[in-house]
Amino acid sequence: MAAELPGLDDPAVQASLTAHLRAHLSDEVVIDGVRRTDGGFSSETWFLDLRLDGRPECLVLRRQAVVGPLEPYDLGREVGVIQALRDSRVPVPEIRLYCDDGEVIGAPFVLMERIEGTIPDYRNLPELPAWSDPPVRSAMGREVVRTLAAIQAADWRGDPRLRSLLPAGTGPDTPPVLARVKAILAKLELQVGRRRVLPVLTETAAWLVDHAPHGAEDWVLVHGDYRVGNFIWRETEIVGVLDWEGAGIGDPMEDLGYACHPIMRARAPELMAMLVPFDELSRIYEREFGRSLDLLRLHYYVIYALYFHLHTFVTGMVAAVNGADMRVGLGYSKLYRVGAELIRQMQAFEEGRHVL
Repeated sequence: MAAELPGLDDPAVQASLTAHLRAHLSDEVVIDGVRRTDGGFSSETWFLDLRLDGRPECLVLRRQAVVGPLEPYDLGREVGVIQALRDSRVPVPEIRLYCDDGEVIGAPFVLMERIEGTIPDYRNLPELPAWSDPPVRSAMGREVVRTLAAIQAADWRGDPRLRSLLPAGTGPDTPPVLARVKAILAKLELQVGRRRVLPVLTETAAWLVDHAPHGAEDWVLVHGDYRVGNFIWRETEIVGVLDWEGAGIGDPMEDLGYACHPIMRARAPELMAMLVPFDELSRIYEREFGRSLDLLRLHYYVIYALYFHLHTFVTGMVAAVNGADMRVGLGYSKLYRVGAELIRQMQAFEEGRHVL
């Protein structure tokens, strides 16, 4: 199946988009320019320079991917999460228009405000001059935890758009992470064949099921990809949280485990989320949440994050073969390193060495 869609600079696509915007946004819309960003491996992201009723405005358009490492994609689900959080303390962009009609520009798309700021990635963060200043890094670390607290404060039970993220059949003995672990393994078996799934992935899936944290249903909204690279910054303030396609309901430690997992901080292993040492992160967390970090649960979700990370490399290679952006297949070079880290972390967990 061909995955490449015509760009928004294609005259026919742009004409169809203009007609749709005039029908649903304003009858006086002119597209002055479009340019695609080079970030992201799932939904395409474009900047649109528009004139709305004669006023210049730059908006962001995200078009749902056809194939990719996280398929099947559902942009409407992501839009629903952002809309549910619009009046919360979580900084998210305003949705201006959502279109689920794939005939307009080839796939569903969303048009939203552009939040001005910088989006450093964990790979280039050390090149930023401010990153070399420990007090600045500490302030950024506090902001990451403060924003996490805002996400976890969302009333997901009171909003059907968020409540629908809870997998069916969850309970005290079946936490939401189990559904995600099993769904990932099922997708891998479907895409590459049951006998071709890397043994480290099947063994990790079984380990995650056996060691899943049980107990009270103190579940919260989780972002699912909580890391530097999905935050828009203005100095030390997060003014936007992006990429909610992996959002779900889960354990309070899940997002923090993703932010702390070793591959995401390979350039500065001693810094959690590429910002602060573990002891400092613990102090920040305790001040913000009023409780201590649960190290056992956190370590579990670091291992889950590595499992998720490794599976995206495998599905990325499959997606590249099927016509997706070739960049999604480049993770194959990390397969051995991530697999070895998974084994090392599981051994440390079982030995009681919960040291990140």
